[in-house]
Amino acid sequence: YAVPNFVEASAKRVPTVVSLHGYGNTCPGTQYFWSQGEQICRRDFGPVCLTHAYLKRCNNRHTRRLIDSYMRCMREKRLRNKAQAYVVYSEYHLELLLQHNYERDRIHVVPHGVDTSKFGIKDSQYENVVLFVGRLGVVKGVQYLLQAMEQVTKPCLIAIVGDGNYR
Repeated sequence: YAVPNFVEASAKRVPTVVSLHGYGNTCPGTQYFWSQGEQICRRDFGPVCLTHAYLKRCNNRHTRRLIDSYMRCMREKRLRNKAQAYVVYSEYHLELLLQHNYERDRIHVVPHGVDTSKFGIKDSQYENVVLFVGRLGVVKGVQYLLQAMEQVTKPCLIAIVGDGNYR
């Protein structure tokens, strides 16, 4: 993780904007889930994360790697006040950062998206298409998409692209 060192150095010289994705800046396990039961961890980052690695199995239990991930998260927490702005890709990530005391006025939500008018999209028999592209695992939430699709009443196509434990 050379990026925090780069941000720390550059923030001293020029205005710096950091793109945040994933949970590495708020969770040393980088997944924000407890392996047992796939529950979301709602605790603030801190020393409790060291014990949860063993009790909740949410981080590496190899001592050196656990300490390294904890220290990385500590560095990123220190950098919080050095960047002038942060970019996140969803309202969910915005709310997560606010729970971890990031300043709202420095966070900008820029959703991923595609302007389909710039591509030669062929007509489909489906008026509605849902596309999921990502790792097929608990952290990416594809299981929630599938549960939600059960409630969709209009005909639609769901395309899932990716690989992982849920494949």
